Amino acid sequence: MIGAYLTDNIVLHVSGGLDKYNEPLADTEINLKGKVKIGTALVKDIKGENVFSSMSVMLKSRTISHEDFLEYDGKEYAIISIAKPRDFSWGFMEVFLK
Repeated sequence: MIGAYLTDNIVLHVSGGLDKYNEPLADTEINLKGKVKIGTALVKDIKGENVFSSMSVMLKSRTISHEDFLEYDGKEYAIISIAKPRDFSWGFMEVFLK
């Protein structure tokens, strides 16, 4: 049911990592539907420090890392925190962006 609210076009840029010579590999672009919520939130980053997030995106659950980034409305946003709410079993996640 909540999938009907995922109306915003998001591009996920998945980091390709490094090759055997420590050279960066090409990123992969994946087009997704999500729900963008613009607003300030205080969240913990990967280091455990409190930082402010300027927006969050609700997405269907998938593998996302902090090295990836999201593109929305022509702008690129770094991933600060990834939350998987456990209140329901509907398979969605909230990604906080900087």
